[in-house]
Amino acid sequence: MLRFASVQYVKVGIVGGSDERKICEQLGANGMLYSTLSLPLSLQCLLVVCQNTSDDHNPNAAKDQVDFFFAENGLVAYKEGKILATESLKTWLGEDKLKELLNYILHYVADLDIPIKRGTFIEFRSGMLNVSPIGRNCSQEERDEFERFDQGAGVRYNHQLLLKVTVL
Repeated sequence: MLRFASVQYVKVGIVGGSDERKICEQLGANGMLYSTLSLPLSLQCLLVVCQNTSDDHNPNAAKDQVDFFFAENGLVAYKEGKILATESLKTWLGEDKLKELLNYILHYVADLDIPIKRGTFIEFRSGMLNVSPIGRNCSQEERDEFERFDQGAGVRYNHQLLLKVTVL
């Protein structure tokens, strides 16, 4: 576990929205520690970017360097490198309700009259569905164009309202 010379011991954790592999990739191989220990106690915090371990081929080695590691917005939790708890949208909703929700979203997206569509409209993650009306396969330029279009059209806002009323 990481230890710091200026304090006897602090619990250190990492929280991220991605899966373990992606969090470790985002943290990078060259580790650095950022500390706010010079601030008043109420404002102190630590941001840890994991250091490379001897096992350079283990993409999840970062979780072994901290006391707590929370991936997928906390749905996958580790304590001292060992799995503590897991949860998923699939187990919480059940396969039938999840399929109903996915079908509803896909029908809604299919019927949208928007300037472009590029595919991969739903990305399934453990704790969320990432829905993209134009598709996740679009370019950054196409995303920007859709953002401008949607400011007036309200595609995403209206879909959110319909989901709350119809499905949820």
